Amino acid sequence: MVNKKSLSERDICTKYINPALAKAGWNIKTQIREEVFFTDGRIIVQGKMHTRGKRKRADYILFYKPFPERKAKVETINRFMALCDQLEQEVQQSEQQVELVMKGVLREVLG
Repeated sequence: MVNKKSLSERDICTKYINPALAKAGWNIKTQIREEVFFTDGRIIVQGKMHTRGKRKRADYILFYKPFPERKAKVETINRFMALCDQLEQEVQQSEQQVELVMKGVLREVLG
């Protein structure tokens, strides 16, 4: 049995967190960066002088790419949305044609 209190933060990441991320489907080499600075630190201005504050660091940054099955669902939804747009245009054109026919009929009847 490993005494977790004796492990360093890096040991815990390597032994527990990385395997859990891999098991969840994350690619350790392409989707995960460890111990990353993600800001340069805020700029602090005092009169004519300036300096930068402390940089912010993350233990992990995950780069998300849609899983293939999600991508297929999004593509299907996009196709259906395009069909809806096409149908909406056809309905508008039909309504315009009906309006023109009705005007013509009224002209003939009242005319």
